[in-house]
Amino acid sequence: MVKLLGKDAVATRRHDLEDIIVEAAARIRLFANDLSDYHQRVVDDVQQSLHDSFIDTTWPRCPWHPNHPLWFSDGWWRCERAEKSVAPLGALPSTVK
Repeated sequence: MVKLLGKDAVATRRHDLEDIIVEAAARIRLFANDLSDYHQRVVDDVQQSLHDSFIDTTWPRCPWHPNHPLWFSDGWWRCERAEKSVAPLGALPSTVK
């Protein structure tokens, strides 16, 4: 899970997220009820941290609407506006920033 989210960070040119991802994964592991809940909570936590701290308010950027981020659900990065799936966790294309 950490490795997959890290791959998405690198693909989107965010090489500075490893510590944030590892910290969130370790903290949330203590309270997650099951694996899918764990994955969702880690991704949400990392993304929210980036948005709240204004590090990157659109990470990962939607390829169709660059002013808003993709959202993670059911194992996929999705554009809620277009109601389209972009990529599964760990497989964001490098063109998505």
